[in-house]
Amino acid sequence: MAVYAEYLDAVIDESADRAAGHIRSIPEYLELRRLTIGGYPSFLGLEIGLDIPDEVMEHPAIKSLLALVAETILLTNVGNLHDAAHESIPSDEYN
Repeated sequence: MAVYAEYLDAVIDESADRAAGHIRSIPEYLELRRLTIGGYPSFLGLEIGLDIPDEVMEHPAIKSLLALVAETILLTNVGNLHDAAHESIPSDEYN
């Protein structure tokens, strides 16, 4: 449940930023986006039925792996946004 609370808190922060017109620095944006991308709540769904002990899931190596997966999701998403913006440029001959 803590994962969902952290996700919702981050989404609220993101919404507050948007409403206030606040633009975060790139490191701040990436830190927040890692939480709002939805990776961590999604991981819980993948764990259902696996019966993995809590001490395994709390191990630093597993935490690190989950963080790397979330980072991959984040960077893929940001890359896709960049590609979409680039593809919308009508004068780009390589499009």
